[in-house]
Amino acid sequence: MFFSRSALILCALACATPPTFARTSDPITVVVPFAPGASADVTMRAIAQKLTEQSGQTVIVENRSGGGGIIGAEAVKSSAGRGTMLYQSNIGSHGINPSLYGDRLTYDAIKDFKSVSLLWRFPSVLAVSSQSQARDVASLIKLASEKNLTYGSAGTGSSGHLLGAMLSEATGKPMTHIPYRGAAPAIVDLAANRIDFFFVSYSSIRKLVEDGRLRVLAVASDKRMKLLPDIPTLAERNVNGVVVDSWFGVSAPAGTDDATIDRLHKLFAAAARDPEIVRKLESDGVEAVGSTPLEYDAVIKTDIERLGSVVRRIGVTPE
Repeated sequence: MFFSRSALILCALACATPPTFARTSDPITVVVPFAPGASADVTMRAIAQKLTEQSGQTVIVENRSGGGGIIGAEAVKSSAGRGTMLYQSNIGSHGINPSLYGDRLTYDAIKDFKSVSLLWRFPSVLAVSSQSQARDVASLIKLASEKNLTYGSAGTGSSGHLLGAMLSEATGKPMTHIPYRGAAPAIVDLAANRIDFFFVSYSSIRKLVEDGRLRVLAVASDKRMKLLPDIPTLAERNVNGVVVDSWFGVSAPAGTDDATIDRLHKLFAAAARDPEIVRKLESDGVEAVGSTPLEYDAVIKTDIERLGSVVRRIGVTPE
C-alpha cells in the first residue's frame, strides 16, 4: 500500500504522544518538605504505596526539608517539563507562608501551582501537663487571669503558634509564645509542665495522654473528633473562632495541563480513600479526604485569607 509523504507526516502527528507533564509509564515524584520519618512523610509514603498497588503507577517520595517548605516548593515550581514532579502542599507552605513571608516568598501558592487533591486533614487539640492546675478550658482561662500563660509551638508561624495567639485574643488574656524547633521538644517541656499549654496533633501526644502524662482539654475545630468523642470543641466552651485544621495534599507546577491534573487527581484521591488508608488515618485522629482540584483550591484560598489576617494582627515574622 502506498502513502504520500504528507499523509505519512499527518499520521505521525496524529499518533504521536503529546509532551504532557505526566505519562502513565513515567514515575511520579512527590517532593515532601519534611524530614524522613515525620508524620507527613510516613502518611505520604503509605498513600504512594497504595496508589502503586491500585494502578501500577510508580510513585517516588523525595524528602526536601528546610526553609519552612520553601526549598521543596521551589524545586517543584521550576520542574515543569522535566519529569513528573509534585509537591506535598500543606497548611504551612500554601496557607501560612504567603502572609508570613510576603514579598520575600520565592513562589506564589496560587499562580505557581495547580491543585491536584487535598489528601488528609486533622485538628489540633489543646493539651496541658497532667501536673497542670487546669482541668478544663474554664480553669485554664481562670489560670490565665492569675498569671501570664506560656504556650509552645513547632516554630514561629506554625499552626500551633497561630492557635495560641488566637486563644489569647479570644479570651483577652496575655499569653507568651515559646517557639521550638519542631513539636517533639515542645511536647517534652509540656509533659514536664515547663510550658502551660500546646496546640498539637493528637497523634503526636497520644501515648503520653494514654500514659497519664498529658491531658487534652479541647479540640480546636468545628466538630469533635471521632477518636475523642468526650472532648469538647473550644466553641462548646464559649471560646469562639479558635479553629485551624491542618491539611496536606498534592500540587503540580502551574504549567501542567488539565488532562494530566485530572488523571493525577483520580489516582491520588482513590488512594487516599482506600479503606485501609482511611482506617490507618482514623486511628490517629486524621480524616482522609481525596478532594477534587477545585475543592482543594477553595481550601487554600480560604486559609490564605483567613490565616493571613491572623498573621498580620499578631505581627508574626519568620524566624
